Amino acid sequence: MALLSPPADPPSTTTQRVYLALRRDIERGVLAPGVPLDLTQLASQHAVSKIPVREALRQLDAEGLVQLHPRRPATVRTLDGQALHELYELRVLLEISALKYAMPQYTEAHRARLQGALHQLLAQQDPSRWADHDARIHDMLYAPADRPRLLSWIRQLRLDVDRYRVTHLMVTPRVIERQNHEMSELVLAAAGGDASRAVAALRAHLRGAMRVFIRGVQAAQQSQA
Repeated sequence: MALLSPPADPPSTTTQRVYLALRRDIERGVLAPGVPLDLTQLASQHAVSKIPVREALRQLDAEGLVQLHPRRPATVRTLDGQALHELYELRVLLEISALKYAMPQYTEAHRARLQGALHQLLAQQDPSRWADHDARIHDMLYAPADRPRLLSWIRQLRLDVDRYRVTHLMVTPRVIERQNHEMSELVLAAAGGDASRAVAALRAHLRGAMRVFIRGVQAAQQSQA
């Protein structure tokens, strides 16, 4: 008797595929905060039925990325000042811990790479590329900590913040100049082995970014009012 072939695209696989695609679009800002997510349109776009789309939206709702509504389309969840403050305070706690674990493991080669990355950041004028350099330095600062779970949580928190960056983060030359000053202080302190100075600089850098971000969110809300 011939064996039955498995379905070409099992429901669980279909749901996961749609979930990952929607999550990626939200994180990259393709689906901006507040955008309605029409079930029929999404099903057509991803060439699936409405069932896996509905299941994917439920997963995203559970993760806080999407907001489901009883009688209207789901929307990409918006961020308010309080939520943003909470995300950044969590980043402060976790990233300070990672920095403290990492600094004793720095080698001369790692310190040199950190300073090279800082020079690249300071030379960057394009806001989107500048933000990528900023994220790269953060990763380099913490990588020697050798705490994979801690670093994974940090990356996820950054993604949770960055998915709003496209529409809300007010990156201006003045903001970049201030952030560059804060990052220079952080890198030089960390590379120099001054833990207390590095921790203070990291806290100031993250909280400075938070204040800029909150102003961007408030400006967007006022423009929509």
